Amino acid sequence: MPKLAILSYFHNIGKMNVHTHTGAYGVIRNSDRVALVLKGQGAYVGQWDLPGGKIEVGEDPEATLLREIEEETGLHPDRYRLIGVYSNRIVHSFTPDKLEEEFFHVGILYNVHIPDSETLKSCYKRDTLGARWFTRDELLQLPLTPFAKRCVFRKD
Repeated sequence: MPKLAILSYFHNIGKMNVHTHTGAYGVIRNSDRVALVLKGQGAYVGQWDLPGGKIEVGEDPEATLLREIEEETGLHPDRYRLIGVYSNRIVHSFTPDKLEEEFFHVGILYNVHIPDSETLKSCYKRDTLGARWFTRDELLQLPLTPFAKRCVFRKD
């Protein structure tokens, strides 16, 4: 890496907080619909996201996936399959004083199957303002998080 790039990187660290967030997220489909949650805080506030969240210390990604889906949607997956691991970098003002922060987000994404007997519940958490099903046409009109944009239109 050129010296100028290294100096620039450390210069930016001095001006903003840098956070890394690793989470597990599920693409939940029911025929032609996808379940999403509305973000209530953080870097993606006001955007629709895949159900999921932060992996806690000592927690397996699959345990995180199941826990977060239940907390945010009330659904209980009976099986899931890894799609892939993706990352996204965003710089935003996270605090009222508008101090910029860099947020590096790593997502472990899964296709999730829900039994037909399950019913989506709009569960409200500190960072989630509810959940609902969306059709493909509705998805095209929504503000989506980067991981949701990447996965909701996949065919697998």
